[in-house]
Amino acid sequence: MATMTIQIVASGNTIGRTKTVSGPHLIRFLDAYKALLGQVPVDPQEPNGAKRDLTDDECVLAWADGLLAGTKSNVLRQEQTVAASAASVGVTEIAYT
Repeated sequence: MATMTIQIVASGNTIGRTKTVSGPHLIRFLDAYKALLGQVPVDPQEPNGAKRDLTDDECVLAWADGLLAGTKSNVLRQEQTVAASAASVGVTEIAYT
């Protein structure tokens, strides 16, 4: 069994979600994400050199990083949408006579 927890701790308050998954399902999760994320350079100094599969730990960290990056992207996109809408209200019509 594996436990996945996402939580935010702020001002002494903790909120989040915890889910448990069986060992076989965790293997499915890792196998799928390793395929999605692709291989990484054996030597980071030679990005075009030999490649290797991610370790299980690297895979979990990359998944978490992607989750956080996606969340950040969603927040920025929403803020940009609101800002664009607010800015468009201030644009006056051009009237011809």
